[in-house]
Amino acid sequence: MCGIFGRFARLGDPIDPDPLIRATNMLTHRGPDDGAWWSEESFFLGFRRLAIIDLKSGAQPMATADGRFVIVFNGEIYNYIELREELRALGATFHTASDTEVILNAYQAWGERLPEKLVGMFALAIVDRMERSLYLARDRFGEKPLFFRETSSEVVFASELAPLAALTVHEPHVDPYALAGYMCLNYVPGQRTLLAGIQRLPPAGW
Repeated sequence: MCGIFGRFARLGDPIDPDPLIRATNMLTHRGPDDGAWWSEESFFLGFRRLAIIDLKSGAQPMATADGRFVIVFNGEIYNYIELREELRALGATFHTASDTEVILNAYQAWGERLPEKLVGMFALAIVDRMERSLYLARDRFGEKPLFFRETSSEVVFASELAPLAALTVHEPHVDPYALAGYMCLNYVPGQRTLLAGIQRLPPAGW
């Protein structure tokens, strides 16, 4: 289990990393082994790591060799060895033994079709520095959580609700429709959460 967090300021406003680093560290219980962050102009990616695969060189955020794509990723890809060989046949080179680097190269090769290739459990975020875009995706069964808040000016995402609630400009309030669902079913159905304005990316969603 790891923790990911990030922000994309759509209007291009420069990002103050300090509150975002604090928000990332609210996920320390998910990733006690290491923590790191990357920021550039309107992008911020934060990561808390529970090291499982490639303990020495699998650190995140991770970038492609040319620096165009940067990723934070929570989960495990079961077919990453097979994918690595498929990508090598397409000309990709690898510098680590991690499944994270395989995902990066797979996105470079297949773009938004990436989740079709992945067998495993995952929640991921990839920044394209050239296109100035943010790509979020979640595994088909929704085993790994991914919450986000989207407005006309920004997208903020995290593995848990707490970092998003901490960054809300106005005091977070309960979504009455989500609360009604919870009272009837003992869980919140659909993409809503108990906090208004914060959604869950659906399983198999991007």
